[in-house]
Amino acid sequence: MNRTLASRTLAYFIGLLLIGLKIWTNKYFGRITIDQALTTIVFNYQGSIAGDSVFLHRLLEWCVAWPLSLALVLSIVSIYFNKWLRYMHHIIIAAGIILVFAQYQVIAYIHQHLANQPDYFAQNYRDPAYVAIHANQPKNLVLIYVESLETSYSNTKLFNRDLLRNLNHLRETNTSFKHYQQIPGTEWSVAGIVATQCAIPLKLITLFSQNKFGEQAAHILPRAYCLGDILTANGYKNIYMNGSELSFGGVGKFFKDHHYQELYGRSEWQDSGIAKTADISGWGLHDDKLLEQAKIKLNQLEQSGERFNLTIFTIDTHGPEGHLNQLCKSKHVKNFAGIVECTADDVADFVEYVKRKGWLKNTNVVVIGDHLAMQNPVYDKLTSIKNRTIFNMIISDKPLHKNTDNIIHFDMLPTILSSLGFKFDGEKLGLGYSAFIGNHPLRTRKTLQEMKRKLPLPSKRYNELWVSK
Repeated sequence: MNRTLASRTLAYFIGLLLIGLKIWTNKYFGRITIDQALTTIVFNYQGSIAGDSVFLHRLLEWCVAWPLSLALVLSIVSIYFNKWLRYMHHIIIAAGIILVFAQYQVIAYIHQHLANQPDYFAQNYRDPAYVAIHANQPKNLVLIYVESLETSYSNTKLFNRDLLRNLNHLRETNTSFKHYQQIPGTEWSVAGIVATQCAIPLKLITLFSQNKFGEQAAHILPRAYCLGDILTANGYKNIYMNGSELSFGGVGKFFKDHHYQELYGRSEWQDSGIAKTADISGWGLHDDKLLEQAKIKLNQLEQSGERFNLTIFTIDTHGPEGHLNQLCKSKHVKNFAGIVECTADDVADFVEYVKRKGWLKNTNVVVIGDHLAMQNPVYDKLTSIKNRTIFNMIISDKPLHKNTDNIIHFDMLPTILSSLGFKFDGEKLGLGYSAFIGNHPLRTRKTLQEMKRKLPLPSKRYNELWVSK
């Protein structure tokens, strides 16, 4: 009896754990790809879970506490009603597997990697390492990624006001693209960073390639030639500052692999004594304090006279509930919409600070969302919009004449470089085209659908970018 009870409890627990994993993922992340899940596992899952205690608590609740409790109840009941519940544990396990496969799009992933089709990536990738990229007097760069910032937050019908009002006010003198779309391989933070800095998607190849797992865990796309690599080759100093742990999603590894000389994250802020208790959320250093430190660093860089790229990543608008900093509290912010508005105001204030200092003469500021928002308290409102787009803005002292209003993540690398004054043969780098020079291709709905369908397919050329030097 005891052995039967134990085996059935284990069987019920496994099935219920899978169901709980599906519910937890869908509730706090939405439907995600297996590449996104593998990224979290491969690149330091501790950093991802430690990023916000709410994730760990709810993971334990959905994937341990209630599955174990319910498994004990069901196994005891099934002993006494064996005639009717004999196969119930098998049904629950099967249901769990089906739900997880659907949640993580496992069947599509396996089909893609077993399909024998032409190498779409190799046919369309233009390696920046083999392109002559140069500039006489290029400008400095301040690149600000705002967590999950999309243009939908400006919809007054949804929020009764424009949450990005102060940021949008900056558009009067600066350049933005109306249709900045998201495509596969760019839907989460580190993927959005890789896509905009390297003009390629982020996808892991551990399961279906000969690359060693350890090599991927140690480095991120070491053979890709990205923004930091290009700027370093042209005499720039690269600095990255964010609020969360650098281990989160492997961002620290990526920036270190691609010639960022200074990296600052939660541990660095705490070890230096800069971050006080009130300045830290479960996720990391709040946006108001992060941008304060960015101003200090920017002052130092401007005074040094050396070329620089200061990349900043905010975190307070991260789901599932956002994080309320002291500045926002002083403005009586109490909900997620208010957090979005407060962060947008803080970023706008940072841009105004750069303007007042007169630094736009030699420095461009780029403000972009890393990807579309995932699960958060206003997610249902956001998804009611048919065509959601990512917020973007390039602030410069001189007019920038765009050749399109339709861009994707991959276009950001050549577009940012050309905005700084860089020249390169043709208008394409990686999978992206400059929105300022040459002729940007008209990506029709058909060609975009083709890209979305074929980019996830296996690519020997893409795999080569993962091989350590």
